[in-house]
Amino acid sequence: MKTAQVIDFESGEVKKAMVGVRAKTAANVGAGWWDRRKDVDGVSRSVRGGRRRILAGEGELACYHAMSRTVGGEIFFDEVEKEALKTLIWKLARFCRVKVLTYSVMGNHFHLLVEIPDKAKLVEEFAGPEGERRLLTHVRCLYSVAAVRSLETELQRMREQGRVDDAAAVIESVVARLGDLSRYMKEVKERFTRWYNKRHGRRGTLWMDRFKSVMVENGEALRMMAQYIDLNAVRAGLVDDPAEYRWCGWAEALGGSRRAKRGICRVMDCALDSWERGRTEARENYAGALEVILDGAKKKRHVRAVEVGDEAGSVVVSASCRLEADCTVVVGGDGAGSVAGSAAVGGKQMSMGSLLLKRVRYFTDGAVIGSKVFVERVFESNRGKFPEGRKHASRPWRDPGDFDKRAEFGMHTLKDLRVDVYQE
Repeated sequence: MKTAQVIDFESGEVKKAMVGVRAKTAANVGAGWWDRRKDVDGVSRSVRGGRRRILAGEGELACYHAMSRTVGGEIFFDEVEKEALKTLIWKLARFCRVKVLTYSVMGNHFHLLVEIPDKAKLVEEFAGPEGERRLLTHVRCLYSVAAVRSLETELQRMREQGRVDDAAAVIESVVARLGDLSRYMKEVKERFTRWYNKRHGRRGTLWMDRFKSVMVENGEALRMMAQYIDLNAVRAGLVDDPAEYRWCGWAEALGGSRRAKRGICRVMDCALDSWERGRTEARENYAGALEVILDGAKKKRHVRAVEVGDEAGSVVVSASCRLEADCTVVVGGDGAGSVAGSAAVGGKQMSMGSLLLKRVRYFTDGAVIGSKVFVERVFESNRGKFPEGRKHASRPWRDPGDFDKRAEFGMHTLKDLRVDVYQE
């Protein structure tokens, strides 16, 4: 296990490095920042076509696992940089009206589990004169007073000139940045890139691609995805328990963060403020699930063997086991005192807890995961994004023990992955 460097995140040196991340965006950073033809810093850029994202139906909330990796995975963040990225994740989530349920910031990539609101309700919330006032109040969470004042001045000038449609287009461009997964991820990554490049005196792109996303059904699939994300540092061998890793949602919740607690409560389908009010269901149930999984990790590292006695004395054997808690070590002895050991599956399916200790591509490349009904419903609402001849909307996950069979987990996916689905 690696020993983490101890850093005082309240020290003057760290606070100085984080100024550019924590400060509100000033008016002189891209005058005209509200222009829909410009990027988040006010610089004009061409608009590129992106991936065809899987979207929720009209009037529905949607949860996504979103992830992004640095170029070639070769740029690694130090602890201050992880802290900066975590800060931006929360800061931009507030502005973009995205709910972060949990997250994990690693050395060369990050994972987010987020809930995206119904876009139509956001548009309605900020419609009309009252809605505009609410919007101008809201943008102050990200932009300085001077920056917001410049927007107000520009809107007034447009209306005085009779350019009512232009003023409405400006409001529309600001609202377009809210409740949108792609815009949220874009702003997080671009703002972090500018800060990181300035810190290291470098130029150019920092991220390998836009980002990948998987839509996740509420309930079992959402809980499983949250645990998979929080366990990233455990799978990487950085810690034995995600509670020990500062840059994940579970550790932040245990540290007392109100926002992180609410994310866990949402995952566990409890009242959002229940943890704050002293109710323990969400915390205890989530902690219990992680404990079972981590116990499987211990069994993976060292599986108890059966002690066999014979005339020559007793022998104790330990052996590694790929299927963690679902396998047993069968040991036999003979008159000469020799021992033979083998890991046996015994026809059992690998447990979901065991799977969460592996790298599972369904979590990152499955497009949609959940029950069969959920996956098929999402497929139908996004039918135009798939070939007309596609016959199967959903497929059960493949069996980790026998790849030619389908697992009995009850989990379905939109993409029938075939290569490196389960990795150590």
